Amino acid sequence: MLKHITKILALLCLVGLPVYGYCLAWESGADAAFFRTGNLEEVKRAIRRDPEFYKDPQLILEALHTAISSGNVELVKYLTSLGWLEVCRKDKYCYLVHVAAEYGRVEVIRYLISQGFDVHAVTAPTARGEGGKQNALHLAADRGHVGAVKFLCERGVDANVKNESGRTALGEARSAAGTGSLGATPREDARNRANLFRVIEYLESGQCKAAPGDTVDTEDPFDREVGAFRDGDLTAVKGFLTRRDTVRDNPRVQVHELYEAAFSGNVELLRYLKGEGWLDRCRKLNYCHPLHVAAESGRLASMEFLIAEGFHIDVSNRIGGTPLQYAALSGHFGATSFLCERGADARKKVYESSLLNALLEPYNDEWCKANVDAERCKFVTGEGLTSCVPGLPCDGVPFPPASQKSAQRVHEFNRIYQYLKTGQCKKK
Repeated sequence: MLKHITKILALLCLVGLPVYGYCLAWESGADAAFFRTGNLEEVKRAIRRDPEFYKDPQLILEALHTAISSGNVELVKYLTSLGWLEVCRKDKYCYLVHVAAEYGRVEVIRYLISQGFDVHAVTAPTARGEGGKQNALHLAADRGHVGAVKFLCERGVDANVKNESGRTALGEARSAAGTGSLGATPREDARNRANLFRVIEYLESGQCKAAPGDTVDTEDPFDREVGAFRDGDLTAVKGFLTRRDTVRDNPRVQVHELYEAAFSGNVELLRYLKGEGWLDRCRKLNYCHPLHVAAESGRLASMEFLIAEGFHIDVSNRIGGTPLQYAALSGHFGATSFLCERGADARKKVYESSLLNALLEPYNDEWCKANVDAERCKFVTGEGLTSCVPGLPCDGVPFPPASQKSAQRVHEFNRIYQYLKTGQCKKK
């Protein structure tokens, strides 16, 4: 159930366009990690180290997509100096503005426009009749990138164009918002869903029109508000909310902010939101589960407050996850034992697996980072590695690993695993 977003990124072939299915071994290596994180100096070293390797057109296109996903304009400029954009121009399936739009990289889109790339381009039809005829606005809307949607609208990208699925950009956003799960965790799902509903509101309002000049502020004010909730900054939150009629907020947006408050661990902030009616509104929504997020963060104070407010300790969210599962799979022993001692049921399945078996994946992720290659394991964990069992030697490495600092998370997951395995998860 709980997948790290970085691992998901490694398993995707970047953009969902029907064209770049290269996804070669390169993407599993350290070089790809440097491109993905926008590490300009390491990318320069990688290319200098093996210049012939980086002359392959297919690899250039894949690496270029990866670099654009990072949002580092200086990295894209460097690759331009190597002639990589020219490789793209010769490939009929290369739509770099679409790539940048899918990742919400407004500054990269701006740079690509300055290099002559067509912001209005529409992808070619596909053999299967799905996934083609998309403009960049389709992709930005589908991913809930409000800033990119506004930027493209103000540059006159047509919001009425229909793709092969017969959907406009608004249709794509609505379709995405109806997806069962939009994130690896409840918090991530709430963020992505809130952003999609903001895109939907913007497009429904009829504001998607060409505008003169460069009017878009690429810093979304909403991000500052969410940051205040995430940081547990009660004073800043109060300041933002005095300027809003929160009773009329989009409930998806409010759930997102409530989740960030729960994640922050600031009980005073949660108590203030309770006084403003946020918890009552949350209780009326079958998708609002702040205790799950508090458990994911390991914040015992938030968990205790929410349990006292009547949020059920064993309720499942829309994908079947419980607070105990999020606490354990996020590597929080304190939160795990806290929930167990209050009667949480460790027997509930994580999809078709027991919680004990589900713990093997994050344990192996952390083992890989501590003992194999931390940079590569951020993105592709466990690939080609022996599956390790908590508390036992693995692939020639003793337990506990020699490096105690880098293995801290290994120890935490092992502690949770042994606690559950020995049947200590009981109400006290």
